[in-house]
Amino acid sequence: AARANARVMVNALLTGASMLPGIFNVSWAILAVLDEVDSMNAKAQDIVAAGQRVCDTAEFLTILNENAAGFKSDNAKVLVERYMDQLESLLKRFQDGVASFKGKGWLSRKWHNLAHNALLQKLDRDIIEVLEKLRQAYHLAMDRHVTELLSKKTYNLEAAMQQQIQLLVSKQHVTPEAAAEQLANDENVLTVVASRAGVAESDVSAERLRIREDKLKLLKAHELTLDSIEKEPFARGGQAQVHKGTFTDKVVAVKLVPLRSLSDQEIERLKSSLATEVAICTKLSRSPFIVQVYGVVNVDRNFFGMVMEYMHRGSLRTRLDDIGNYPTISEKQRLWWCRQIAAGIQFLYTNGVSHRDLKSSNVLLASRDSCKITDFGLARSEEFRTHTTQLTMRSGGVPAGTYGFMAPELLQNNEFTEKSDVYSYAMVCFEIVTRERPWRGLSLPQIMKYVADEGKRPELPLHVSAILISLIEICWKQDPNDRPTFASINQNFFPRSLSSGSSSFGSISDVDTPSFDNDSTSSMTRRSAT
Repeated sequence: AARANARVMVNALLTGASMLPGIFNVSWAILAVLDEVDSMNAKAQDIVAAGQRVCDTAEFLTILNENAAGFKSDNAKVLVERYMDQLESLLKRFQDGVASFKGKGWLSRKWHNLAHNALLQKLDRDIIEVLEKLRQAYHLAMDRHVTELLSKKTYNLEAAMQQQIQLLVSKQHVTPEAAAEQLANDENVLTVVASRAGVAESDVSAERLRIREDKLKLLKAHELTLDSIEKEPFARGGQAQVHKGTFTDKVVAVKLVPLRSLSDQEIERLKSSLATEVAICTKLSRSPFIVQVYGVVNVDRNFFGMVMEYMHRGSLRTRLDDIGNYPTISEKQRLWWCRQIAAGIQFLYTNGVSHRDLKSSNVLLASRDSCKITDFGLARSEEFRTHTTQLTMRSGGVPAGTYGFMAPELLQNNEFTEKSDVYSYAMVCFEIVTRERPWRGLSLPQIMKYVADEGKRPELPLHVSAILISLIEICWKQDPNDRPTFASINQNFFPRSLSSGSSSFGSISDVDTPSFDNDSTSSMTRRSAT
């Protein structure tokens, strides 16, 4: 009804003897927006809001026209003409914004438009600003009705999408464009924003199908054909088993995640959720401290396979447990590992990837005892986290993101940021200096009580160097805001550049203990919580 009334008012402006300069072009621009809105107003609440904006604009111009007869000043008319030209231009852009809801994939395009600040909400404000200038030029009183006509409209879809973009930018330190690219292909985010904005179910279903198809194509593009794969795994855990294989005559590790318990539909959804993460992982080969991921392999319907760099020395956890062959670990070696791990995780965050499951068993050893980070990125997939958690629980273990390594905010509120990985890094450093697993033998309720509720930490031995004590204690601070970023860790604790091919530790041993402006060495007690 409001749009029908607006058409009547606009037609009256077109056919009557209007005194408003430029009203003819502005009226046609309003009608063009109304045509777009009428053709698809059921798509989303934002389109309805856009329709209301032009309806209010039409009514406001009608009121102005009724007060235009006494407008005599030539200079003032020139000013009004300029404002009307601006209004016409804004309405044409507004029409384009409404039209962007048309066609296949419009929801995906909306993310990218928002990242580049192409917002109906912004145009809405700009239109109001020009209308306010016209009101002042005509000395129109600001009564309640005019105030309502000049009030901002709410665009729920844009608001929901902007909120998601800002959250991701804050958490992963990526650009709005990179955040939009990631969010545009996230089914879970699609469900959230669509429900808040009244997006038609047919459009949501079409977009969900588009996301899955695109991701499966992406996964297919990273599918490899192995030269060979050994039948028996050389490593096995609750989440996966790892086989040795060859790819282009190179020895590789093939990590197979069991899928037997899943239906065909669940397998498709899981693979779809992993596609973007796999694509990202395959590109992260520029750091000497990251295990290279070559691609995926389809060796069996019952497994999801990833082909990775083969690390013949096994995990850091295995080395720490091997007291027979390695009864002592030098201080320089400990510092070297801590430094390399921090450099590797900083590299991940620089590329917009979080780890979420950092522990010594996810740090692998290469030649000359250098170490590399593995199992990063995939934990971002909700489906993958759920599936691997179920696998681990069935095998009698604990979920990925082992409780002893999980930050207080993650244990308590399931809130994850880079600072949560920093906390896990502190626990890995604790493993390195003690060779113990943090909170070994304690249940989840006990760990939550000690870590989240009471702020306790495992006992640190007295023989540890000042730099490692300072590093660990500031990284496992209770408040995430008090923990450093990985960039800060590397800058303040390990300021000298790492050589990718050297395991000479001479340059590390004489690094001074750093100090932080907001916090010197932690006051955390070194008594056991048990």
